[in-house]
Amino acid sequence: MSSSEVCTACWAPIVEDAFCGSCGCMITPGDSKKLMRKELTNSAVPPRVVDLLLGGNLNVPAGGWLELLGDALGRKPMAVLAGPVGGGKTVAAAHAMAVNLPWHHDERRPLKALFVPAYELMQISPYGSDLERLSQPDVLVLDDLGREYLDEKGFLLALIDALLNHRYDRGLITVMTTNLNAVSFSKRYGERIVDRLREVGTFIEANIASQRGGNRE
Repeated sequence: MSSSEVCTACWAPIVEDAFCGSCGCMITPGDSKKLMRKELTNSAVPPRVVDLLLGGNLNVPAGGWLELLGDALGRKPMAVLAGPVGGGKTVAAAHAMAVNLPWHHDERRPLKALFVPAYELMQISPYGSDLERLSQPDVLVLDDLGREYLDEKGFLLALIDALLNHRYDRGLITVMTTNLNAVSFSKRYGERIVDRLREVGTFIEANIASQRGGNRE
């Protein structure tokens, strides 16, 4: 078995043929990566990020974000990863999605995780199934905030505020990434959203060097 074979429930290495030494679940050898790839793809994680997650060594593509994010989500259900382009924020956020869901327990369960590039927020309707699709997953990643267009009437800001409020009320994990620093983030999204994040989340700003080259964020 490859040394990078991982448990689809807790992301720990599988130490025996079909046994995870961390959480004790039984997994058929060779199937865990296939199942994880399927679930991450169904959750709209970009293929290049899925490849990095399943590639074995996350310390390179995710830089120092993994530990920072893990500690933050251990305290509060929301986190913003803020730092320069290429530092591994996106990979770390997708990793948080994977480790916080028990993928293998029931393949019939509905979609419980969702990865959404920020530019897609402009296409979300406040009515019907669009907003509900973002509100319901156990884990939501909003990637690259700051690239989306903010309308003059403030519709998108109101949508983001309502979304964060809904998810907080239900204790759902939400991870956001951005290239904006704290001052620029506050100026762009306003005190209402920043106050909400301050109350229920952690703003993690780190100047982690770009990992791009052989691996991309």
